[in-house]
Amino acid sequence: MGGKRVALCLTGSVASVKAVEIIRELRRRGIDVEVYVTERALDYVGEKALEWASGKKVIKELSGSSEHLKDFDLVAIAPATANTISKIAHGVADNPVTSLFLSSIGKGSKLLVFPAMDLSLYDNPLTRENLSKLKELGVEVSVTRIEEGKVKIDCDAVIWGVEKGLSEKDLSGIKALVTAGPTREYLDSVRFLTNRSSGKMGCHISRELTKRGAEVTLIYGPGSERPPFDVKLKRVESYDEMRKKVISELERREYDLIFLTAAVSDFKPKMRREGKISSDKAITVELIPNEKIAKLVKEISPNSILVGCKAEYNVSEEELINRAYSRLMEDGMDLIVANDVGKEGRGFEVDTNEVFIIDREKKIKHVPLSPKEIVAKEIIDHVKGYLR
Repeated sequence: MGGKRVALCLTGSVASVKAVEIIRELRRRGIDVEVYVTERALDYVGEKALEWASGKKVIKELSGSSEHLKDFDLVAIAPATANTISKIAHGVADNPVTSLFLSSIGKGSKLLVFPAMDLSLYDNPLTRENLSKLKELGVEVSVTRIEEGKVKIDCDAVIWGVEKGLSEKDLSGIKALVTAGPTREYLDSVRFLTNRSSGKMGCHISRELTKRGAEVTLIYGPGSERPPFDVKLKRVESYDEMRKKVISELERREYDLIFLTAAVSDFKPKMRREGKISSDKAITVELIPNEKIAKLVKEISPNSILVGCKAEYNVSEEELINRAYSRLMEDGMDLIVANDVGKEGRGFEVDTNEVFIIDREKKIKHVPLSPKEIVAKEIIDHVKGYLR
């Protein structure tokens, strides 16, 4: 994202108080941010705070210096009030925000609008008509939160929208299926077997695919990571639910890429007991192995590029690669991503990972310890080369 220029426009909504956080997060991603405001926006957020966050003077008036004619890679209004939306839809350029936005429409720039208003205003037929006009002009309108009778902006959604808008769409037209998170195998009605998977790696892979234009379906177990925006999300809990959902998706449509990143339970209790097992005495639980989902995938969807995962605990690099390669060949995968969760900073419940990507010819790509979003990008860059 380094070198990209974004104009963040604020209007007269209390949601403008979130601007400092949004600006700082965008700048952490290497994005150059310039702030445009209406007069009312400064009733809710301080000009000095915006200048500190962006490192630039805030554009708060039209001075005759052609501020509204500047070129940006992307222009976003967050928050966008019903008043500002109406003005733009009717070509009114009476402040820095509306003037810049109308100029940017004329240039064919990438444009985003994040409405923030009472639900009654949003549901008003005139507001809906105005939003439709903007969409017809190529503006992307994003509504991610409706709570307490209000349309609210979500900081993460704004940051995501900007990132996605600035990204190269080199995977446009690609359909991808991703599994992520752990599964739960119930002993009784309240206790279950599970693992420490947070779902972070699978969610980062889903984000990276979506950001680059792929159409992503995410089958997600009970992970702690917030699922990405703009994916088709399918929630599951147990191995059986995960298996059935994967099969139904593959029978429903063809996928170009399949990433099996979920930490699916290898075993489940032979019998699930109803109610709560008494803790007054010892019990013995018989576990039975679960069938590997990867084997089913290739039977149903032989033309998909199948990428699996293999986690080991405190083994040598050679052993990690050999075990992963054996699993790849056994399950019919095209590639496998191997990591050692026994080493610090790798695997479950952390924000970093180190992986080895192995193909059927045992060619190996090593991704050194890095933030998981970087690892996801490296994985997808590598897998892209195997697309037919």
